[in-house]
Amino acid sequence: MILKALLLCAAIVGQSPNAPVDASRVPPAEMMAGGPASVETGRACPDLEDGIRRLALDRLRGSRISIKVRESLTAELARRIVLEAGRFGLDPVVLTAIADVESNFQPWARGLTKDGRRAGEIGIWQLIPGDSPVLEALGEVSGCEPSGQVAGHLVRYWRRSWQGGRCSFPEVAARRSAVGRWTVFDLRDPLIGTWVAAWEIKRHVRACRAHAPSGHKGRPAWLTTWAKRNPSVDVIELDRYVHFNSGGHAWHGGGPYRFRLFSRYVATRDRICKAGPAAVAAAPKSRATAERSDDEKKRNGNVRKRAPGVSGAPGLESSSSVASPRLATGRSAGASVDPGADLPARADGRAAPSRSGGASQ
Repeated sequence: MILKALLLCAAIVGQSPNAPVDASRVPPAEMMAGGPASVETGRACPDLEDGIRRLALDRLRGSRISIKVRESLTAELARRIVLEAGRFGLDPVVLTAIADVESNFQPWARGLTKDGRRAGEIGIWQLIPGDSPVLEALGEVSGCEPSGQVAGHLVRYWRRSWQGGRCSFPEVAARRSAVGRWTVFDLRDPLIGTWVAAWEIKRHVRACRAHAPSGHKGRPAWLTTWAKRNPSVDVIELDRYVHFNSGGHAWHGGGPYRFRLFSRYVATRDRICKAGPAAVAAAPKSRATAERSDDEKKRNGNVRKRAPGVSGAPGLESSSSVASPRLATGRSAGASVDPGADLPARADGRAAPSRSGGASQ
């Protein structure tokens, strides 16, 4: 298993992820939305690609692959997430949260059932090679010219069966290792796997918008509370992304995958993005934050009442900067202060005379 993972990572590094994308192609118009969409208003992500790369790099920190392979893998994955989100009109932060929930950004991850048997899911996005949406995505590149990795007899088979067919994404087809099917290495590849996942998610989101424009019914109690704590998030739009994994079962009961995705979205957003001023102003404060603010106000009010003369002292103009009603000498405000107590001692060890003319005993 470890040897297969190392061979996969070596193949990914050697496939030149910085190759330019062919901009002359015209993808299907129904799958495009004119740029990346957002499920949250007021959200600002100044350096989204670098934030996704850092998050994925942290998730892979304990893996056995080398640092060079990890950096190359996470850089290409972050670049592909941002590109595919813009191509299909999806939210890149939600896509990042889905990849984190599915596999923790591990391309060698395999899905397991409850009894420990393999369920068939493969790669970062846990795609199933024989699943109908994955096979439909294969039809978008079936007519593309095979890459140099495909054997000669398969190229001849492609010319007899698929030449002249639909070729909407040639840069994806250029990374295939076979024709007529997706191999395990194809779905583990960050470029092909991210494209297939984005294609499938867009298909599900579009179907949810058509069948349930106002959202699905039967929200659990925790989702209502979550929506109140995150008023800037479009819960209906974010809920449509859940359909990608769990289908119709996610709309009944608590929906464990839905809870994981909603929670991971908040963590991902706080990690790689910054909420805008509108979202921050609209978000309600938690009970602990409100109680902490009230305690600080009471403490600051007590400082002003107990030490009215502190405001005129140099360096203590603001009562909010005073932690306790004590002066700079360390004594309380109401205590008597010896004017000569803080004077330096003389060379003979005795205290220096005070300003009043006497000496401290």
